[in-house]
Amino acid sequence: MRTLLLACSVPLLTGCCAVGSRPDLCRTIPPSEPNPVGVVFVANGSGDFHTVSTNLGRVVAETSTPLQVETVPWSHGFCRYVTDHLGHANHVQQGSRLAADVTEYRQAYPGRKVYLIGHSAGCAVVLAAAERLPTDSVDRLILLAPSVCVTYDLRPALRTARCGIDVFHSDKDSVILGLGTLIVGTADHRCRTAAGQYGLGRSSPARRMRPCTASCGNTHGTRSSPGVGMAAATMAVTRPASFTRTFCHSWLPTERGPRTDTCQG
Repeated sequence: MRTLLLACSVPLLTGCCAVGSRPDLCRTIPPSEPNPVGVVFVANGSGDFHTVSTNLGRVVAETSTPLQVETVPWSHGFCRYVTDHLGHANHVQQGSRLAADVTEYRQAYPGRKVYLIGHSAGCAVVLAAAERLPTDSVDRLILLAPSVCVTYDLRPALRTARCGIDVFHSDKDSVILGLGTLIVGTADHRCRTAAGQYGLGRSSPARRMRPCTASCGNTHGTRSSPGVGMAAATMAVTRPASFTRTFCHSWLPTERGPRTDTCQG
């Protein structure tokens, strides 16, 4: 019966889109100019599609935004949705590799900004990376329809995110993150209710921290955006460029100059 349920859940997990066969290094989308102000590491969802990173790169090019986009290679392969979603040991391993890439980038370009974006199961990779990095080493985390458990403890990742964590979720996502995770469980194996449906930290003290605003400085916090997860998933398929412009690009400040204590966006 469990095998049958897993097989039936494959089409339900197609919303967890992401990267292809795993190379040794992150895949670089060239920045719109030779001197970018920062880098965006994108961990797409399950199944080896590049929905978020490809379209973010396209929007960055169209708007001449001085950001470098890196696709994080963590997937087991094309269309391997369930393997990617349930392979939490791989999430942690690839998160450690991402943390090493971030550290290397920080050492090479100490004045540039670093952003991490995760989509669906890719959020487990991004969170694992953040938990292994020093305090304030990342400027912002953006989690799109995360398929980790609603009770996931954000405190270790918040320590790393200088301007906090932005979470996009929707209680209307009753198929992919609702029925799908009810059948196979969340990406981190902690429960059967995904944060992409109801938000992160429902029972975590981190959820009660003050959200990051334009003047919050080093105050860490989460900013939750309910009601957009399903809209984001639909737009990602029908209007990918609009999806990326709305839910990713506009949340990445690109002012030049050294990193300061001021958070924007």
